[in-house]
Amino acid sequence: CIKAVGSGGNHDCFGKLLPVPNTSQTIDSPYTAPLSTVVVGFHVRECNVGDYWVSLPGDNGVLRFGGPDISIYNGESGITIRDTNNLNSLLASCYRKISKKLTWVEIKIMMNGGSSVTAIIRLNGITVLDETFIVSSEESYINEIRWRGGGGDNQYYDNIYIADDFVGEVCSILCRPSGDWATEWELGGTGSEDSSAAYNYMMLDEETQDDDESYVTSFTIGERDLYDFDDIEDEFDVVAVALVTVARKYEAGYRALKHVSYYLSNEYELDNEYAVGADYPATVQEAFMEVMSTAPDCTDWTAAKWNDTKVGFKISG
Repeated sequence: CIKAVGSGGNHDCFGKLLPVPNTSQTIDSPYTAPLSTVVVGFHVRECNVGDYWVSLPGDNGVLRFGGPDISIYNGESGITIRDTNNLNSLLASCYRKISKKLTWVEIKIMMNGGSSVTAIIRLNGITVLDETFIVSSEESYINEIRWRGGGGDNQYYDNIYIADDFVGEVCSILCRPSGDWATEWELGGTGSEDSSAAYNYMMLDEETQDDDESYVTSFTIGERDLYDFDDIEDEFDVVAVALVTVARKYEAGYRALKHVSYYLSNEYELDNEYAVGADYPATVQEAFMEVMSTAPDCTDWTAAKWNDTKVGFKISG
């Protein structure tokens, strides 16, 4: 869940927090900027707002694409698209508002060359706007997406994707460790004293983070833990897998983690290395999260491939 906070909004939210006035998401691999076509999909809902205060975003809020700075509003009269270089110029509109509930939104922006732009918006799979218009800027590329909250109300987004074509509605499935596969770390915390807690994964599978009550620990560079995770049903197209690790160090000096995976008799070390601080991350945004856009062997994900993959972490420094 990502929340963009409007002026006067509070900062309590499960998941990522996007601060005022805006937060930019630079388009990166595998869709390297600058791009001529971008699709953004997300679930959206509002919090403690009136019938027309909806979260794509409110009247004073904006979801903005970079390049020519196209802004997408969802105000009292419906969805409008404007060129922020010339806010008095209405570019496109439809009078269907996002309803006061969880709504699946997909927005496709196509730069046609020069100052011509095409915008397509789908709400819950239904196309509500498909229009080509002219913007004041002649920059014909997209290099970032900027999110803002608006109107003093909190804007909540979830299941966000950035792609080059429509993907369709997506959802997040939480998979917890369900068994040890190859473990070298030691049990720690008061939870490890429970006679039933004989396995490392049991120190990591709680629904609510319990800080130092249960954890695994290691002092040795190169030691890793790999785990089985909950299976998922073979009825979904798997777009990506996000690994999230919560960790802290409790000794002086540099300590770092890397994610590791195992699939089809091969072990893989993922790219990112994370410097571990002395405190646990306070939010998901501060946790060590790495997205695997393909299976470990660089093929497309399937449910079966995820069910056969083991993942975990190692001390890398």
